[in-house]
Amino acid sequence: MHSKMADTSPTSGTQAGKGLAPRPPKAPKADILIVDDVPANLHLLSEILTRQGFKIRSAINGHMALMATRAAPPDLILLDINMPGMNGFEVCEHLRADEDTRDIPIIFISALDETADKDKAFTVRGRDYVTKPVQLEEVLARVETHLALRDLQAELQHANDELESRVEERTAQVVQLAVEKGQLEHELHMAREVQASFLPRETPQV
Repeated sequence: MHSKMADTSPTSGTQAGKGLAPRPPKAPKADILIVDDVPANLHLLSEILTRQGFKIRSAINGHMALMATRAAPPDLILLDINMPGMNGFEVCEHLRADEDTRDIPIIFISALDETADKDKAFTVRGRDYVTKPVQLEEVLARVETHLALRDLQAELQHANDELESRVEERTAQVVQLAVEKGQLEHELHMAREVQASFLPRETPQV
């Protein structure tokens, strides 16, 4: 059952007042690649997600999906399984083997409803599985959830990188202080030896 989406396009009654500059368009919430060999499925998902503010790209087979992803990695991929030439599982395996694309969230969307198919999807490191015919509210919820998880992981990675950088910086400072301390101790030792060389070796008798 397809959900009806409210028309959010601006009307004449909501136009900016006279003399006011129009608001700039909002930046897309995320870049999503939809991969499906059925044009109707591509059109439906593209229309719904575009209305929700996402930037949508599409591919009609696995080879095109790989090229599009490697050229410009999306934030998330909606991936069909049964496609000619290269199926969705194979696409996912190729992406997971590439360091630049291995962490992209992949949600499988397929008419295959057997447990073995779902197990296979998670075995190749898909993040989620939605069965066709899709419920649009479910797809939106899964997309939003995995994008939120992706953002949290990115923030955690950034925090870890920053912490490691601070630890390395602090370690370098400690090492430098140790080196300077060693140099200072060596200089003091040399100064004592020089000072001792000027002192009489025996106390003169009176």
